[in-house]
Amino acid sequence: MSSSASSALTPPRLIDIGSNLSDPVFRGVYRGKRGHPDDWADIVQRARNAGVVGQILTGDCLAGAKESLELAKDQDGLFVTVGCHPCRADEFESFVGGPEAYLEALAEVVEANLASAGGKVVAIGECGLDFDRLEHCSKEVQLKYFPVQLTLASKYDLPLFLHSRNAHKEFLSILQAHPTKLRGVVHSHTGTLEEAQELIAAGFLIGVNGCSFKEQSGLDCVRELPLDKLLVESDCPWCEVRPSHASFPLLSLLSTSPSHSHLRPLYNPEGAVKKERWAQGKTVKSRNEPVATGQVAWIVAQLKGVSLEEVAETTFRNTEALFGIKIPEAYLTRSRSQNRYLVNCYADGCTSASGAGQKAHWRSHKLKQCPERARQKHGIEELALSHRVVPTIMELLVQFLPEFSYEIDAAMFSALNLLGSTPLNKSHCLTIVLVYNLSHPDPSLILQVEDANWCENLKKRTRVSNTVFVSGTEPKMTEREVARFKGWW
Repeated sequence: MSSSASSALTPPRLIDIGSNLSDPVFRGVYRGKRGHPDDWADIVQRARNAGVVGQILTGDCLAGAKESLELAKDQDGLFVTVGCHPCRADEFESFVGGPEAYLEALAEVVEANLASAGGKVVAIGECGLDFDRLEHCSKEVQLKYFPVQLTLASKYDLPLFLHSRNAHKEFLSILQAHPTKLRGVVHSHTGTLEEAQELIAAGFLIGVNGCSFKEQSGLDCVRELPLDKLLVESDCPWCEVRPSHASFPLLSLLSTSPSHSHLRPLYNPEGAVKKERWAQGKTVKSRNEPVATGQVAWIVAQLKGVSLEEVAETTFRNTEALFGIKIPEAYLTRSRSQNRYLVNCYADGCTSASGAGQKAHWRSHKLKQCPERARQKHGIEELALSHRVVPTIMELLVQFLPEFSYEIDAAMFSALNLLGSTPLNKSHCLTIVLVYNLSHPDPSLILQVEDANWCENLKKRTRVSNTVFVSGTEPKMTEREVARFKGWW
């Protein structure tokens, strides 16, 4: 198995420039009521598993910026913007001390947390104009307090994270009237191609998400824009790509892509449930997550006729350059720090007498660790899966070991598919041990099969490098097996 094959299946690295991780829904709270337990950490980990190694959390007001800073302070790869969203511009006037005190409070938060000085603040915003939702804040108030926030960008030499809805003429005029040169990104673009081109000509980049792709006109716009002027975002928990959107057929191509289909369960996890039916590890319907940044990058790649990797790398580099951030190379693989995992899978016997042509149905139990003694002896974590049936071991691994399964090359996927479709006459026990080390580009599998005859049959039918079949019933790595793979560690 070549390292190039392995790296081809690794999710390309992405930065989500518009993540609203401070929204209460990511803590399980909907409209002030508890819907399910806090799963914020799971959401961040799912994003990292999908290659979203960086996120810029949107500070939409003074309190929101402080909350985002609190979330990001101990998290690698999370950064923050500080500003006041146009729909909340009334806060300038309702603030104790008045508008000048509010602006000064924003400035104090920025100055105390500049990323250039080891903090987390990388931009001023979200600020701008929104004339679509004047019920939240009047046009007059928005026009008054958008320009004053531009002074913060100049004072601290920071880019802008900008918002424009149905206000392009006034929005661009304010930016161009500012006495010093500005830079930044106009996020969640839903305007026309001509508007986007004018913004690019003025020195700004364009951020796109699921809302940018609702209509065919949005797809046509992004297709015409230079790739090096685009950045990608989820704008979670909003702006998901929906079946009714013009972009959905393009997203559906991911499932059938020979080179990238393994990314679908990472970018768009299956089994989303209503919040009332939430379970650990499940996504929630209509609650968009940072993993959707991968969906956006994929759609851009289809529109531009280039590879997903080119879109990901171009937007990654441009995001780092614009916001002055650097994602350490060591962090990019930190989430894959465990060396060895066990998955105990039990195959239900087929319903027919002969079992001919029937598929195995794999099941197991909830996540748990090996006994401490075994864990210390072999460094093994035992993963048992939730009570659900999956058709193939490949899907099993993708769903429950996503941070490892995408490191397995196509040949190994074929072997796992073969196992998942093997006819069975009776119940069998199979233990999968995935051996992976950060210092080596390729993983290994040990497949321990209870039934000796079945084991021999699998050996004959499966020719995959770095895969060993061992017969037996003890679901653990033996000393001999540890020695066999010691060179990988």
